[in-house]
Order: sequence, then C-alpha cells, then structure tokens
Amino acid sequence: MVRWLDKVSNRRLGWATSNSFLRFIAVLCIVLATSVPPLELLPFASTAPFAAIGLFGLGITTQDGAAIVLGLILAVGAFVLAGMGLIG
Repeated sequence: MVRWLDKVSNRRLGWATSNSFLRFIAVLCIVLATSVPPLELLPFASTAPFAAIGLFGLGITTQDGAAIVLGLILAVGAFVLAGMGLIG
C-alpha cells in the first residue's frame, strides 16, 4: 500500500501546500470535526468529513496539493449533503 502511495503522490499544486493555505486547512479541519456530532443522526453521514480530514492529512504529509484539493471537494460535498439531510 505504501509503495502504491509513493507512486501516486507527487509534489504538485504548490499553492495548496503553502503555509498560509495550510492555516486555512487547519481551521477547516476544526470545523469539519465539530460538524460530526450532529451528523451522527444520519447514517454514515460522518464518513465524508472524516474522509476529507484524511485526505488533508495525506496531502500535507506527502506535500501533494491534488489530495488537498480532493479533500476540499469532499468537504464541500459533506457540507452540502449534511445541510440537505439535516434540513430536509
């Protein structure tokens, strides 16, 4: 698994791994983590925020901005799905 991850991850999208953007990611991780308890009311809804946090961690560790961008997309999707599920 680690060998596959080494082959797939590269240093790309440097703006996503810059120090200023990493502060934004840290705040976003806090917001995602605090959104999990209300999401426990919906089955499997807490999986999306945790997957986004995992992708952020992977992107930061390997300095791969593509993983961070995928995490951002997943985080937005998690907020949209949570909003639809909790409101509707």
